[in-house]
Parts: sequence; structure tokens; C-alpha cells
Amino acid sequence: MRAALSLLKQQEARRAAFTEMLERVAREADEKGWLTAEEVDAEIREIIAQAKSARTKGA
Repeated sequence: MRAALSLLKQQEARRAAFTEMLERVAREADEKGWLTAEEVDAEIREIIAQAKSARTKGA
């Protein structure tokens, strides 16, 4: 019984932390704005291209 209660408490703590993280991220997105998947993809591709270019120049 104690083990089950302990597991339940741990799970509840994880759920609460996850919920808080989602709420924090939503607030931040509301303040700073949202990005589309296409915008994120373009930014990631640019970062990768810059890293490859820097690595090629350094080699």
C-alpha cells in the first residue's frame, strides 16, 4: 500500500510539473509570439547551414 501511494505521489508531482511547464511556455508564447512549423524549420535549416559553412571554413 505504501509503495502504491508513493508511486501515486510521484506521478502527481510529475503531472503538476508538466502542467506548469506547459502553462509557462504558453504564457511565453503569448508574450513573445508564436512561430509556425515552417518558420521553425527555416530557422533550423539556416542554423545548420551556418554551422556547416563555419566547419568547412575551419577545416
